[in-house]
Amino acid sequence: MQTGELRADNRSIFIFTNMKTRIIFIMLLAAFAFSQNSRSQSTRSDIFDAPEITWFGLDFSMVRLIGPDGFTDPRAIKEIYFMDMNNLIRLEPEKYDLKKVFYKNQVPIDLSVIKVRNQLPDVEEMVVASGTVYNMEEKTIRDMVKAYVPETQTGVGVVFIMESFNKEEEKGHIWVTFFDIATREVLLMDKMSGAAGGFGWRNYWARTYYNVLKEIEKTRYRVWSEK
Repeated sequence: MQTGELRADNRSIFIFTNMKTRIIFIMLLAAFAFSQNSRSQSTRSDIFDAPEITWFGLDFSMVRLIGPDGFTDPRAIKEIYFMDMNNLIRLEPEKYDLKKVFYKNQVPIDLSVIKVRNQLPDVEEMVVASGTVYNMEEKTIRDMVKAYVPETQTGVGVVFIMESFNKEEEKGHIWVTFFDIATREVLLMDKMSGAAGGFGWRNYWARTYYNVLKEIEKTRYRVWSEK
């Protein structure tokens, strides 16, 4: 009986030790996972400190075109020009120099989100009467970004959420929005406006975001970084 009891006690000690080892292993694994997850999440300071930022393009999913005389073919605007305006940045990298604008070594382009988002507008609702007041709320911007499903998985992203093109004002109103790609949490947003200009519908309105990019490069980026 004593031998049997001794064997039972040894087995209990082995089981206890084994369970303790498993618990420690699980705790270490959880701590490592938390550490990796925390490390992959970006903060506001990463907008300025990280050597790279991902450009997510122009999101027209909730845009309003104010002044019917300037937007006579909304279907063509949606099906052709939204993508053309996004492609300009890729096709003319010297003019739209995102690395200079955001002071980065690299600015990879991921248009996977806006290719889906820019199919959402209802052409019957995009064009509204002259004098219409249209202002998007910050919560709307956050909800939009939270719904993104990007191909890129980590780092800081920046997207221009296009609020409106206003024919009367000859301006575009744009929410410049930086976000953590992993969590899709907005890190910084700022509503900016750019004057339109140029020949042809696409170039005329593309000037609005070109002017916004130039303002970011010259002054706004520094203002953001100092806050």
